[in-house]
Order: sequence, then C-alpha cells, then structure tokens
Amino acid sequence: MKYRKLGRADLLCSVIGFGCWGLGGVAYGPISENTSKKVLDKSFDKGLNFYDTSDLYGFGDDGRSEKILGSVFKKKRDKVILASKFGLLPHDGWFMPERYNLSYLNIALEKSLRRLSTDYIDLIQLHSPSMATLKNKNKMLEIISFLKKKKKEGKIRYFGVSVRSPKDALFVVKNYKSFYSIQTNFNIIDQRIIENNLIEKCNKLKVGIIARTPLVYGYLTGKINEQKKLLGKDHRKKWNKKQLKIWANAPKIFEKLIKNKKMTITQFCLLFCTSFQSVTTTIPGMMSLRHVNENLQAGKFNKLTKKETDEIFELYKSHSWINLTNKKNV
Repeated sequence: MKYRKLGRADLLCSVIGFGCWGLGGVAYGPISENTSKKVLDKSFDKGLNFYDTSDLYGFGDDGRSEKILGSVFKKKRDKVILASKFGLLPHDGWFMPERYNLSYLNIALEKSLRRLSTDYIDLIQLHSPSMATLKNKNKMLEIISFLKKKKKEGKIRYFGVSVRSPKDALFVVKNYKSFYSIQTNFNIIDQRIIENNLIEKCNKLKVGIIARTPLVYGYLTGKINEQKKLLGKDHRKKWNKKQLKIWANAPKIFEKLIKNKKMTITQFCLLFCTSFQSVTTTIPGMMSLRHVNENLQAGKFNKLTKKETDEIFELYKSHSWINLTNKKNV
C-alpha cells in the first residue's frame, strides 16, 4: 500500500481508502455486522488506514456505520484515520435536506464521537451542503469559526467539505481557504475535476482531494448490470434503467486499455484515480472479503503515465455518460 499526505493536513492516508456507506446496511442492500467487521479487519491488515463514513450511514440517523467502525478500531484508534460527515439530514430520493446551524452541528459531532468510540475525529466534513449554503458567506464563516474552535478543543483534527458536485468543489476552494480537503466524484467516466481544473487548483492550495465513486456504485467493476435486483432502500433505485445500462456498459469501452496489464478493470479504475498526485485517496465501498482483496491490490501498481491518463480522457470525452433525464441531478 502507498500513502499520501492529505493536502497540508498532517494525515498520511492510504491511497486506497474505504467508503463506509455500504456498512450502514441500507445504501447497497443489507450486510451483517459480523461481515462488516471482518471486512474492516481485513482491510486494516492489508495496510488500509483511511475510513470515510457519515452520521447518516445507516437506518435514518442511527449511525450504524460509525458504530461498527468504533467497535472495530477502538483498541487501535491511533493507527487509523477516521473521517466522518455531518449537516445532512435523513432523506430518500433526490431532495437532500440539511441543517447547518451551530447547535445542531455541535450535537451531531458529539453523537459521532460517541458512536465512533473516540474523543477526536481526524477529519470532519460538511456533508453535501447546498450551493445556497455555500454562497451564504456569513453562514459559512460562522461554520468555519465553529470548526476551528472544535479543532482547538481537540474534538477534530482537520475539517473539509464533501460536496454535491465538482462545480461546488471548485466554488469552495476558490472562496474558502480554510478547508483542508474536498471530497468529490471522480472516476474514468466522470472527469469533471480535470475539466474544471480543480485538481490543479487543489494542488496549488495544498487541499487534499478525496475521490469518491471511483467504481460508480459498483457498475465499473464489470460484474453487475442494469438488471441487477436492488433490495430495500438501495440508493441506486433512484437512477433509471437507461442510466444504469450506460454505467454497466462502460467497462467494455475501456477494456482495450488494460489488455496487456495484469490487473482487473476494478483495479484499473482505482489506479486511474490515484494516478493524480493531488488525489490523496480514493474510497471504494467494500462489502465482502473478495472486494477487499481485489481493491487493495490496486495499491501495489505504479501510477498510470500521463500518456495513459490522456488516452483515458479522450475515451471519456468521446462518449456520453449521463442519461438526460438524470442530468439535472448530477
């Protein structure tokens, strides 16, 4: 496993991190607590140290994902980097209610600390703030002041923003210099952070990038298709079948680029994300030991060359990846 510093923060993160949304048992279907713990233990044993969660990852606001992380890492707290989020309220579908008043954030932070069985969180992130909130400078400066206070108190070590879109990410780094990290979508079929120069901007400002959706909800693994039965409140249900088919067919378009490489399409997708130095870590979800074994092998490969990433970019630009009925939502 390789490690990188998160921008100007004193956090050395594994380049392959762990997106813990699925461990809540809702977003990607059910998963037992026992399986979750085995997957976390295995990832840690293989050198992964960055775990990204939220107070919303579970049933409603029960914080199931945080509780499991707290249980697994309580006795080795100093060996892992725990990143969580707050400010977003429970929801289904596209509407994303939020609450960013300081009294709520304070209560939410204390609850996360208890669930994570720790007295500090390495990285707390604003969870998908709306553009209306981001443009409210007085509100944002108030939130930043609150975060600085909690950092001084030792409740958090660093703070960042997990944005709704790459466009929002660029707005944050241009207007608020205090944040240490930006979490945003980035993968071989969503290269908007290259197109809008966010990568270069973050590199200049020493802001770490956390790349989420590196496998586009599992569809870039080549192992699932648009006919997959989605159980319970699996969040992928909100996307229409045309969109799911576009995602499911995407791996075939890039297969020729890995023809002579001894890696899977999954590993290729993860390697792509980590081939940009400003991307500190990418956070695929993992729901089984097989996922852990395959994903973490990507950490052993050397970065793709600029020629290779340019070739991927050209393939990306030559195709359409968003079904128009969903375009307003991404």
